[in-house]
Amino acid sequence: MKWIACWRLVLVFLVLVVFVSARENKLEKDIPYKGEKLVDVSMDIGLGRVNVFPMEDSKYILRAVVSYSSDEYKPLIEYFQLGSKGRLKLKSRKQEGKKFFGFRDSGVGKNLRNEWVLNFSTLVPYDFEINLGLGSGDLDFTNMKLRDFEMSVGLSDVKVRFGEKNEEELRNFEVSTGLGNVTVYSLLNSNAEEFKVDCGMGSAVIYLRGEVQRDVTGYLTVGLGSMSVKISRKFGVELRTEKSFLSSLGLDDFYEYDHGIYRSSNWDDAQHKIILFLEVGLGSIDIGWVD
Repeated sequence: MKWIACWRLVLVFLVLVVFVSARENKLEKDIPYKGEKLVDVSMDIGLGRVNVFPMEDSKYILRAVVSYSSDEYKPLIEYFQLGSKGRLKLKSRKQEGKKFFGFRDSGVGKNLRNEWVLNFSTLVPYDFEINLGLGSGDLDFTNMKLRDFEMSVGLSDVKVRFGEKNEEELRNFEVSTGLGNVTVYSLLNSNAEEFKVDCGMGSAVIYLRGEVQRDVTGYLTVGLGSMSVKISRKFGVELRTEKSFLSSLGLDDFYEYDHGIYRSSNWDDAQHKIILFLEVGLGSIDIGWVD
């Protein structure tokens, strides 16, 4: 009978271990506004879902809620201020696995949850450096003030939105994707004079819509992946292409102006113009129009 009691204790212990490892944790963090003129944001999320929303709140720079089911991906939110400049670090990377009875817990087979909900104030200008590994993201920068934007996507499905024109001049706009999928809506509302999109083996959809007061230049590179660019018809567009015989380039309503240079039919009449430098390896780029 003693061995039955021992097995019962072991069973209870294992049930408790499973319950503890499966429970959901929550981290809530508010960063108060203290007169900062610029905030550098470094976001490094290895696994999970990231949601970014604009927030009209004069009391806080950031209000964050992170839900996670494993301490292996315990979130880190750090902030410090130096003069009128703030530095914000958001990180979630895999930690060393825990041990049970001397065995390493690898996390294989777990239904891990790691979701970030980040509300940023629309009052403060930001420099964003974003690295998303495996997961998904919905990043809405509508009405936010951006001065610098860099985003790298591994194996994630990410949507980026600029619903209204950025009040700040965006000095740098770079997006790169490895095996992931990226969609950028109304990129021209970012107020970037130049932008770069690099698509490795994944896919990208870029909507060139929005308000501009100047001509815009874009650099689009595709390796083995695919890219679709949809442009508002109010812009005149010139394409300067660099491709091989293995590349695929699909053009809608363009004529060849010179060797490797194509222009839209409205080029001469358009008030604002977009020049796109296209570099295609073994992948494909399709250029079309959207009203």
